[in-house]
Amino acid sequence: MRHSRLIPVILFIAAGLPALAASSTADAAHLRVQLVAPAFELSPARENGVGLYFKLEPGWHVYWKNAGDSGEPPHIHWTLPEGVTAGPLQFPAPKRLPLGPLMDFGYEDEVLFPLKLQVAKTAKFGPVVLHAKADWLVCREVCIPGNAVLEETFRLMPEDPMVTSALPADLKLWNRLANSLPKPFPENAKAIFEPAKDGFRLSVETGQREATAEFFPDDQDILDNPAPQKLTPTAKGLILDLKKDANLVANPAQL
Repeated sequence: MRHSRLIPVILFIAAGLPALAASSTADAAHLRVQLVAPAFELSPARENGVGLYFKLEPGWHVYWKNAGDSGEPPHIHWTLPEGVTAGPLQFPAPKRLPLGPLMDFGYEDEVLFPLKLQVAKTAKFGPVVLHAKADWLVCREVCIPGNAVLEETFRLMPEDPMVTSALPADLKLWNRLANSLPKPFPENAKAIFEPAKDGFRLSVETGQREATAEFFPDDQDILDNPAPQKLTPTAKGLILDLKKDANLVANPAQL
């Protein structure tokens, strides 16, 4: 359930924010944002990865793709050379972040949002500059929107290079965080999401007893986000009881 009481604060603060200079890294209110690349060579013959990285001050957070009760996820808008296309930001598993009576879904401390770049075989090969405009909302007791223009120089190559170059710090950060995306649901596991008295019941069978789990809906206005999620371990998995949003009018069978 999205709440609007924070919007006047957001708009008031946004009016005083200056534009940030273009580079691969920018400092903004309560965070640092950076384009991270595990290699500066891009090729049609490989899976090319880059990432949008945030390092946050203690107590501040940015948002998951479903922000919860307030907020917005980061966005990135690219200006790319002909023959290069960018996929969407990918979101690591979030945390539940209480904010007064609300519950946000997001990230504290640091987070890397990976994405994939595709290079066409018809691209003009050689050095290119990839230009990105990133925007976000960072929150604590108040929410502050921010934006930065980020640029990085890459080399388009027709073949997969035998040796690649990268900044050691970027490569270390990428290797540490880029694989933190949610894993696909195992083929041998089972899950049933069904209506219950006060909301929904999620029953999961993994083949073993599960003692910890949290459920994050892709869509807003389905759950009462601040409500506790009651977990009951079973011999082969778990049961999670979830309270529905008070304004939910959709047919639960269609969710």
